[in-house]
Amino acid sequence: AKGIEGIEDVVTNIIGFDFDHKTDLDVAKQDTIKVVERLIEHNIDVDDIVVSFSGGKGFSVVIHHDKDLTPDQHKNIAESIAGDLQTWDTTLYNASRIFRVDNTKHNKTGLYKTPLDPDTLLNSPVDEIKEMAKTKHQMPRAKKVHLPETILALKPKQKEVVKTEAENSHHVDFSKKP
Repeated sequence: AKGIEGIEDVVTNIIGFDFDHKTDLDVAKQDTIKVVERLIEHNIDVDDIVVSFSGGKGFSVVIHHDKDLTPDQHKNIAESIAGDLQTWDTTLYNASRIFRVDNTKHNKTGLYKTPLDPDTLLNSPVDEIKEMAKTKHQMPRAKKVHLPETILALKPKQKEVVKTEAENSHHVDFSKKP
């Protein structure tokens, strides 16, 4: 596992999403747009949503907010908003993971993590975004926003566990040793 094991007593004042696709950045871009739209539906102003091209195989979305969320709360909210999207990367929700900041260079591609305004995200082809990522870009940072109760109340949908008849018929009694 990457990161430092055992880090648990932490909180964050961001909600972050990471979208990656190994071969088709357009798929990650479309999932990024869907999450931005969903955040807007929860009354987050588009100007308070920070979207960036990672410089590698995807995009990130970040909201700086006024709450202290545990890693589990953060993941639950993110899963409720993005859990159904193909390129959503769940590794971000490990408390010991580092979330690369804007204008840092990707170690493999040499491209910068590049902040994108909404118009660029919606209207620029991926090749154009990659071209932009060859240099650093400064953009105004989003202010810290009040996190709406609609987002705080989100819970991921419970995944239904269905056991087959064979699984239900196997029972091992460990109290009786062979």
